[in-house]
Amino acid sequence: LIQNADDNRYSNDVMVPSLELSVQVDPTFGPYIATVNNELGLSKKDVRAICDVNASLKGAAQTGHKGIGWKSVFRGSDCPIVISRAFAFKFDVAVLGRLGLVTP
Repeated sequence: LIQNADDNRYSNDVMVPSLELSVQVDPTFGPYIATVNNELGLSKKDVRAICDVNASLKGAAQTGHKGIGWKSVFRGSDCPIVISRAFAFKFDVAVLGRLGLVTP
């Protein structure tokens, strides 16, 4: 997740990129890790790349150019949730089985 923040796009008025990692507790679902930053947010192309097992839109000079960084969240979660500007979706293994790793 830190790697993804390093690769984010920021508006010109953001002088200092920020990243906040915190552990939260939801009364229904239990503990989770939340990440918040001041990036521009995901584009449609970004969402498609997240949903593709072997895709990355990042160039060779970017930290996450190999396309496996985001996918690593599945090692710690069966239901990661993404909220980014116009997009809100989750990958739910309980609903879709292993297909849930790539299908929101």
